[in-house]
Amino acid sequence: MAFDSWQKTPDVTHVAGESMGVQVLYGDSILRITCVVMPSGSSLVRLAGELDASNSAAVLAALTRVCHQDARLVVDVSRVTFVDLSGVRALTALVHDRARVHLREVPPRMAFLLNLLSLRSAEMSTGYPETGDRLD
Repeated sequence: MAFDSWQKTPDVTHVAGESMGVQVLYGDSILRITCVVMPSGSSLVRLAGELDASNSAAVLAALTRVCHQDARLVVDVSRVTFVDLSGVRALTALVHDRARVHLREVPPRMAFLLNLLSLRSAEMSTGYPETGDRLD
């Protein structure tokens, strides 16, 4: 079962042909954060919904907890439909403070804001990272 929308949380997802459990890290009325450990050993965290001043501190706290547990963290932001400056600052702080964090599938408008805040292009991508891990 693939993760189809931020309003539904599947019990499993298919990752590189394997079924993996999905853990909900955070959820409120406008944003959901889920995590799955990839076969490569890195964690894939997916944000879906709106990241703004109402939840950016909680998002940063949730992502920081995952960073303490895993050597490498990939954050997929492709399903973020809105982000304000506080949300961008939270993501920037996370990437600058943690050497092994990579943002992927960054929407163009979010990439523009991240670039304004000096986030290096090596720390984010519009494609999948070199691990090749994908969610179907």
